[in-house]
Amino acid sequence: MVNAIDYTAAAGHYPLEHTIDVLASVDVEGSVHYNMRHKNRSDVIDTITIQTNHSQDLAMMRVIRENLNQRRYYNLGFRKCATFVEEVLRAGGQYAPETI
Repeated sequence: MVNAIDYTAAAGHYPLEHTIDVLASVDVEGSVHYNMRHKNRSDVIDTITIQTNHSQDLAMMRVIRENLNQRRYYNLGFRKCATFVEEVLRAGGQYAPETI
């Protein structure tokens, strides 16, 4: 999950349905949406703060907004929440190591 505002506004890329195909790394329909599980600070296990400037924040928020509720395929091996976080960070000029 990634957010450019606060922990309650975290967005992530998720499969639309949780089927065996997801675990088998088969391409399934997915979308980017806000994660509604983190309503309280106590629900969040850990956070990282990355220092950014206003233009970086805007670039990252633009990627999140452009992808919200858009259908995009999800693949546990190649196109998942972590790769969406990479996209957002790179849009803001931040280093984002490739995920496994």
